[in-house]
Amino acid sequence: MENNQNEKNLQNEKLKLHFTYIIIICFIICIVTIIIAAYNQESFVSQVSFSGTITSIVLSVIAIWMSISGERSTNDIRIKIVESTERLSDTTKNVEILNKNYENTMDTQLNELKKVQEQLTKVIFSINSVGEQVSHLQEKGSVYNFVSLLFCLIPEAGCGQSPQALINTGFPNISGK
Repeated sequence: MENNQNEKNLQNEKLKLHFTYIIIICFIICIVTIIIAAYNQESFVSQVSFSGTITSIVLSVIAIWMSISGERSTNDIRIKIVESTERLSDTTKNVEILNKNYENTMDTQLNELKKVQEQLTKVIFSINSVGEQVSHLQEKGSVYNFVSLLFCLIPEAGCGQSPQALINTGFPNISGK
């Protein structure tokens, strides 16, 4: 069905083209007939010349009117371009301001991030220090456990003394001092 419609459209276009050719050929035949019939008549030549002059004047008035009309539309276009340029300039300024604000915000965020990083480094150092202290205490804790065991097994080794005191004095009762 679509193919049939396309063929009809093509036939229609061909018919229009043929009508145009026929009208042009008829117009040329009419002009040639008028020229052959009136080529010897002086009055016809002057009338054709006068009609050419009138046609020229009418066409020049139309051209002037179109140029004035075109000038108005050109001026309108120029005004629109100027307004668009001003808006684009304002937009560019706004983008520059936003960009500066963004840079300031990023600098502030970077400084805050550096502060947080420094604080984290201090916290990690503190945690490591506490970890070392805990390890040290655990090592001492095993000595404390040993000393406590001695208290339970050998009462004369240091009755009444703390494990730390025993460690500091070098176990005087055990060594015989």
